Amino acid sequence: MASQLDIEADITRLLPRTAPSVAGLELLEKTYGGQIGRLTVVLEIEPPADSRPNILSIPTAIGAQKRPPVALKKLAEEYAVLLRDVEGVEHVEVRRPLDSLKGYRLLFAQMEDLRDAQAYLNQRFDQAEARANPLFVGLDDEADDAADATQSGSGDPMPELLDEERLAEKYPEFAQSPYYIAEDGGFLAFFVYPDFPPSDLGRASSLVDDVERIVTGRAERIAAAGGPKIRVGLTGRYKKRVDLEEMLKRDLSVSTSVALGVLLLFLWFYLRSFRATFLVLTPLVVGVIWTFAWASIAFGSLNIMTAFLGAVLIGLGADYGVHFFSRFRELRQKLAPQEALFEMLASTGRANMAAALTTMIALGSLMVSGFRAFYEFGVIAVGGLPLILLAYLLIFPCAVGVAERRGINLTARPGPKRAREAASGEGAKDAQNLDMRLLSWLQDGPVGMPMARLARAGLIARLLLFLLVVAAAIGLPRLRLNQDFSVLQSTSAPSWELDERINAMLGESQTPTLILTDSAQGSVQVVEELERRVARHKGPALVDKVLSLETFLPTDVAEKRKVLAQIARRLEEVPQDERDEALLRHLDEVEQVLRAKPLKEGDIPDEIRRQFSRLDSESKGVVLVFPAVELETVEVIDAWARILADLPGAEPGQGYGAISESFLLRDIVHTAKDDALWMFGITLLGLLLLSVLLLRDFTLFILQLCTLTLALLVALGINGLVGSHFNFMNIVALPVWLGLGVDASFHILLKGRRIYRGEEAGEIREYLSSHFHLMGAISVAYLTSMLGFGTLLLAQHNGLFSLGMVAIFGLGSILGVNLLIQSILVAESAYPRE
Repeated sequence: MASQLDIEADITRLLPRTAPSVAGLELLEKTYGGQIGRLTVVLEIEPPADSRPNILSIPTAIGAQKRPPVALKKLAEEYAVLLRDVEGVEHVEVRRPLDSLKGYRLLFAQMEDLRDAQAYLNQRFDQAEARANPLFVGLDDEADDAADATQSGSGDPMPELLDEERLAEKYPEFAQSPYYIAEDGGFLAFFVYPDFPPSDLGRASSLVDDVERIVTGRAERIAAAGGPKIRVGLTGRYKKRVDLEEMLKRDLSVSTSVALGVLLLFLWFYLRSFRATFLVLTPLVVGVIWTFAWASIAFGSLNIMTAFLGAVLIGLGADYGVHFFSRFRELRQKLAPQEALFEMLASTGRANMAAALTTMIALGSLMVSGFRAFYEFGVIAVGGLPLILLAYLLIFPCAVGVAERRGINLTARPGPKRAREAASGEGAKDAQNLDMRLLSWLQDGPVGMPMARLARAGLIARLLLFLLVVAAAIGLPRLRLNQDFSVLQSTSAPSWELDERINAMLGESQTPTLILTDSAQGSVQVVEELERRVARHKGPALVDKVLSLETFLPTDVAEKRKVLAQIARRLEEVPQDERDEALLRHLDEVEQVLRAKPLKEGDIPDEIRRQFSRLDSESKGVVLVFPAVELETVEVIDAWARILADLPGAEPGQGYGAISESFLLRDIVHTAKDDALWMFGITLLGLLLLSVLLLRDFTLFILQLCTLTLALLVALGINGLVGSHFNFMNIVALPVWLGLGVDASFHILLKGRRIYRGEEAGEIREYLSSHFHLMGAISVAYLTSMLGFGTLLLAQHNGLFSLGMVAIFGLGSILGVNLLIQSILVAESAYPRE
């Protein structure tokens, strides 16, 4: 069952289906189909060896040199023919759709620009006639004269429609190359549009493989035949979705394997026995397998936040084994096997159960979150931790019993010294020798101060705790909650880097925000309202452009044709032998527009009309809104949502006023942030109630509360000091901090109460030895948890990496505070016992 567990990289899985953004995206897939994304193929001719690297590997290098990519254009056309027959491909776009509309450019110009051009031409002709030499100069010379006049303040600049450079700036769509070519000519891109949504990751993966195989194979054959070497790169929404899923699977596999491997080495180094290491790891592996089986039953798959749960549970679950074995080894040196097991279960078993309850309460608080990722994380953890503890309770005593009956010493530490002691019959005195050496070292001081070194150790612990608190106080104001979305993607992956290059080439995001409308008139209303809002908006521009199908039909055609006819008549007054190239070019364009038939909806290229077609109804429309800013933070997306809210003409029932994946990210951050605070409160309250029930001692309860509060504040401050800030993915570390913080205090306080009551460790040697072993067990338990989270530092996914950072610094800080406080308490309590 565990092996059948899969990973879903779809971020819609992180929110409930009732969330407005999720409902909007589901509606979009039903009404708009697979047109909400595409697969982008990038081709680049390999530059010479001494030129710069290519764009597919180095973000700053886009092509090696300017060259007309004739070979790339031809190859792209060939690919279009090959890829149209691939299963799942609806169409392939090699040329810009607007290229076929360039002949109508003047009809798309604003009326103001046409009148400016007409007035400018009339002025220049009038000036020429006034000088009695009206045909002395052409338009290019006139442009120079106009520029000089403008600089001197005596004239106006040439209008955009007559100035090629200014025309390209104002109407860039009509000045671009017919192909999708980088500005320096270094690479060419074309787009594959699938007939299924990108959420179908199985088909998306197959399509990406098929396209990559065909494109790469053709490029290799060209190179083998002596042609140019062509590099191929894939990006776009489909490729990035597939890469994200593969990345998460790889991260899960690596983190779990590394967690087990590192834990194996660490436990062997600590226990110094392969048998003991096997005894600790076997129940852990069984428990983790049971946990994955439970996840398979509960959800059938993991999301991008629960994908790393295996590594985390390995670290958390190993605590139980470390505490069990450390206590058993301590007791076995003075008790029979059965007595040692019973005493271990009576003390450490109870503490482990209390620790498991604290961690379950901490992670169980996630189950009441509206954030689906938190909810699934909590359900899996609450079911998995008891299964791991159950595996230890079932397997550990049985394994010990079998080993004892076969005469296997599980508690022995191998080594030359131990072998010599065993041969001389001194092996049983090893623990006593260790305790005696520790006690002798502590008592070695001036006369009258038998515990001088222990006192100094207490002072050193106080000083270290003070320095730790000061460092945390400096870092606490620096702690931030990052509300950007970089944690959801791997910006270091080639497909993401290449996607940024394509966006730069296009001058816009490849995925616009969509607004569904009831009719063509509704689309017109949406466009007009957005234009009004853009005009009223103060501050940096938010909207780059707004497109509907009606946008590609010129307005005020009759009036524009009348102005163009007047311009044509004036230009035709110039004699044939006096017409320069610029004049001929403008005259030819004007006459071509006047001769052309009126542009209708059926004349719009299929590539354009397809972007505005609906699957549910031909009469309904779609409006595309391209942002002028990067939608990377909650603040920007909030402003984006406000400018798109309550648009007249928009179809009701689409969640937000518009549909975009950015709104999904916005909902994720808001939900995670809102839930985190009260979940933290519920966790803290539940843990404190559990402490009251288990400790039943007001003094110990207050001591635990103060220790926990100080440990959490230090953990927050240290993370702020090192710049490891919170985000909506790593904020899940907070309940883990709480759970493990209470876990450590339970072990310390329950052990201390048994000692204070005289139930064990009646002499100073046994008292110090008992605390010495406990501090070691707590340290190892925390280190195993840190190792589990630390494997996330190997993840390529930014969110998982940030979780590993926050968890390591937080748990390390909490461990340090607990050990220092315990050292202070031991030093203070040793004098009466001594």
